[in-house]
Amino acid sequence: MLAEADFATMSLKKMYAHCGGAILVNRNSKVLSEQQIEAMGVTIKRQTTTDYGNGYRSYSGLMGDGMVEIIAGLVCAVDEEIVGKRIAQCGMVSCYLKDRYDFPIIHGGHAIYVAADQVLPNVPLANCPAEYLNAIFMRSLQIRGCGLGYLVYGQRTTVKDAGEEGENVIFKNKLNMDSLRLAVPRCEYTNEEMIAFLSIIGEAYAEGKFQDLKGGLTPVNYVDNGFYHFGGKYAFHDEAEFTKISSVLRESADQV
Repeated sequence: MLAEADFATMSLKKMYAHCGGAILVNRNSKVLSEQQIEAMGVTIKRQTTTDYGNGYRSYSGLMGDGMVEIIAGLVCAVDEEIVGKRIAQCGMVSCYLKDRYDFPIIHGGHAIYVAADQVLPNVPLANCPAEYLNAIFMRSLQIRGCGLGYLVYGQRTTVKDAGEEGENVIFKNKLNMDSLRLAVPRCEYTNEEMIAFLSIIGEAYAEGKFQDLKGGLTPVNYVDNGFYHFGGKYAFHDEAEFTKISSVLRESADQV
């Protein structure tokens, strides 16, 4: 793949062996000029809190063992057997949750996508059900995720804020769904470990413990324009409700 490319750039944020991620490959140099590539880097740097532009030429502060980890991660990332096992594991766990607990899952892909708006039917989309569910899972079970739906794809309007935090962002959504993608570390957990923890969520759903939740979150003072699901700040509508459901799930986890 890389041999066919004019240039390639890699995102070092999430890989099998190191904090790295996707590779952007271009075959036609005429499509993106040097000026356009530089402009793209400047834009990304302005919109995110990540450090963009660190390359291999000087290691950019990376130690030698870090480079070895990156190489190992790249090998794993293109190994069809490893990638296949990862996708199969996510598919197996998703089917288990759906079949045993009728837990709302969006099937497909290399991750576990939870239909957050169905898990929290009484939390309006405007109150960010995916991010609210993400906060609950993180507080109670240390399971991290990322909302993909309302905040990412919805239309938005902005209102200027006089404070130092930046801008308040008001979302006007044209979607009728909100999903939560669970972060599944590469090659980290066995199937049994995945099922043991996610069964806590499945059982809570089957017992109706999410049904009456109505709080949710309000996005406030974003500084990461364009990447709300990564850099946003939120305020609780009902922090007591959040604390209660988190404690219930935590107690269940302590018994596993």
